[in-house]
Amino acid sequence: MKSKRCSTCGRIVPLGEFLRYPASKDGYGYKCAACRSSWKKKRYIKDRKRILVQKKEYAKTEHGRKTTRKARLKKKYGITLEQHEVMYVSQDGRCLVCLYAVPYSEIYTDHCHKTGKVRGLLCRKCNFMLGNAMDDPTVLKRAAKYLRGWAKDCEEAEDIKEANKALKRGKFGIFDEIKGEPGPELDPGININ
Repeated sequence: MKSKRCSTCGRIVPLGEFLRYPASKDGYGYKCAACRSSWKKKRYIKDRKRILVQKKEYAKTEHGRKTTRKARLKKKYGITLEQHEVMYVSQDGRCLVCLYAVPYSEIYTDHCHKTGKVRGLLCRKCNFMLGNAMDDPTVLKRAAKYLRGWAKDCEEAEDIKEANKALKRGKFGIFDEIKGEPGPELDPGININ
């Protein structure tokens, strides 16, 4: 087993303890893992504010967002960014629940909270809906039944709203929606505000 002397602590350590560094003669860095860790901690304490500002600025860049998403997908779901993008394309860029088109930057990864397995890609509203229903199909069925029970009342209310709008347009001579011109009853002397 090959080893190397650490330039900081002076210990002779196996090469596996050093980072790869192509610019050096042997292709490895100069500090062992323990010294590198200690150096990074000291540097962070000293330059904390500057480092945090740099991280925030980097996170705002396209490359930063992509890198962050790539790491989160791998850590949380065990999939690569490429697999995630293939899922998005196979779904035609649409939410699997409401079928609305969603930009890739706004897509949510839906997964089973028990197994961690990815189920598909959803829009924000549908993902939150499933989360608020605690991923329980019976809760969603009851919610659908509840909405169906109110559907007739909602349709009637919508019809009444439309009738009132039409009445106001006729009564006050508001602009004709089809032609984009004033209606025939518009009297310049009437204040409609």
